[in-house]
Amino acid sequence: MIRKKRNSFTLIELLVVIAIIGVLISIVLVNVQSARTKAKNNAIGVNINSLRQAGELWASDPARNGLYTGFCVSNACGSGSSDWKSICSAVKIQNGNKDVVCNINTPQNTAWCASTKLADNTDYCVDSTAKTSTTGGCGAGFVCP
Repeated sequence: MIRKKRNSFTLIELLVVIAIIGVLISIVLVNVQSARTKAKNNAIGVNINSLRQAGELWASDPARNGLYTGFCVSNACGSGSSDWKSICSAVKIQNGNKDVVCNINTPQNTAWCASTKLADNTDYCVDSTAKTSTTGGCGAGFVCP
């Protein structure tokens, strides 16, 4: 009996290839999700860090005498300076509508601190003394821990 040369794959060969492709896709999806979270964290950090520049510009206005009065309002993206409103709103969109906290030391109004949760639920803090921290929200003295 003469056997013909086969030109097709067997069912087992096809199932093995499909299984290998499935494993590769699952590995890629895990890495993509991790990269997505890191990208969100980075975008939130950039926006929160821009508050420092906005705060310094706010306080440098001669009419404000170096004070941060009215610069930001804690948990209220609709109140405060236009920079605070736009940055606060952008961060809330990026971090899934989590609170953005901004505290000004009253009645002196000489320092402020802002913090929020990142996409991976770690805290991110920035303050008027040019300090940035991921170890907690605004601490005592209106500086990051």
